[in-house]
Amino acid sequence: MVSFVSVLLCGLVVCAQAGTWEARLRADMQPEVVSKLLSEVSQKWVSGALAAMRKEVAPQEGLKAMKKSCDTVASSIVKGSEGDRAKAKEYLRDVCASATAGADSDMCGEFSTGLLAKLSNDAYTNREVLNVDNFCAEFYAGAVQKAAAQQEKVLAAKDAKAAEEAKKAKDAKIAEEKMAADAKVAQETHTLAQKLVQETKKAEALVNSTNALESKESDAEKDVERARHEVQLASQKEAEAEADAAERVAEASKAKAEAARKAAEEKKKDEQEKVEKKIEETKAEEKLAEKKAEEKQIEDKQIEEKKAEEKKAEEKKAEEKKPEEKKVETKKEEKKQGLLAKRVQLGQKARLDINQKAYIEGQPVLGDGAGQGNLNKCMELADAFVKNPMAPDVKVCGTGIKLTVFLLGRCGEGSVNSANLAHTWDIGACDSGLAPSVCKEKSPSQDKRMGVSQSYKVTQC
Repeated sequence: MVSFVSVLLCGLVVCAQAGTWEARLRADMQPEVVSKLLSEVSQKWVSGALAAMRKEVAPQEGLKAMKKSCDTVASSIVKGSEGDRAKAKEYLRDVCASATAGADSDMCGEFSTGLLAKLSNDAYTNREVLNVDNFCAEFYAGAVQKAAAQQEKVLAAKDAKAAEEAKKAKDAKIAEEKMAADAKVAQETHTLAQKLVQETKKAEALVNSTNALESKESDAEKDVERARHEVQLASQKEAEAEADAAERVAEASKAKAEAARKAAEEKKKDEQEKVEKKIEETKAEEKLAEKKAEEKQIEDKQIEEKKAEEKKAEEKKAEEKKPEEKKVETKKEEKKQGLLAKRVQLGQKARLDINQKAYIEGQPVLGDGAGQGNLNKCMELADAFVKNPMAPDVKVCGTGIKLTVFLLGRCGEGSVNSANLAHTWDIGACDSGLAPSVCKEKSPSQDKRMGVSQSYKVTQC
């Protein structure tokens, strides 16, 4: 068992699996996917704590293994939510709502509550300063240890029941062996009695023979008397042996009947305890369901009130911005007309000029020998860039193109954005008033969130 648990812990974190979990989280942080991953690792956390409780591994091994994967999961959720506590709360609520089993939902809820309690209203502090290691240690000491203790209680009850059943089987075997021994003694006694009867018959025959011999009458009478005495002794021993054997058989039957009665009582008691326990569990589940329903109603009401307040605030801001937006639209229209006039004069080019170039990590992805085949196409970033938190470094030259980097894969298409995870970065001048060979550059050194991006697209301005 110790060997199995050690391999299990190694498979989770020690054997470089933390990178795998982080890569899966970054690849597509859909709530149902993250919920499944959280369920898998939390079950392994509880298994590690249970192994430590049962002294199958060192006490600190469970915590040490758990903290590595817990740090990865918690950090990915915080960074994926841009450090925004409200976004993290909404995202974790969707994750926990995707949990299929009751135990998984409870564990997810406690994980969400504990992590949100560590988050402040300062997004930068949450992203850059938050020590998730302390959160993971507290979560292990609380929810994980609690779940492990419940499983330990169930296993201890099973072990006790197995020991009791083994004792009953051993007692029954002893009783059966005693009955067999008593039966053997009775059979041997009966055989001895039959042998004595045969010897007695031989003695009587000898007496009858000696009666015919007058010369030996005295000896014959002594032999007859002796034979009669032996017959009497043999009959007495046979009677005593049969009585003793009958008494032993009766005692064995009584012991067997008593054992059967006790077994029936124990079985009836166990069944009654199971029924009572099932009733208590049903009541507890009903109370928990009622409590969750009440909490859901309160939460829904709070959400509706918050949405109403936000809607009023947005309407008020919209009313205040209408004059300014009208001026901006007028300027945009004038600029648009000027650009259209300029395009009419110059003519629409069928292909990009040689100044339009795009590079990722110093390698051309459009122009400069790479051709224009990637124009207006969604492209996935190489795995090496996805796994490197300091990549990609993007450079765009010219005034007619831009390169958009997407946080999610497939340029954000088909992915959930319940936690506002569909963030993008635009790199490029897009200003015909600048020099044709002007270049713009951006990398995770300017915005760390860009270090977990998944895809990109090159388009014309």
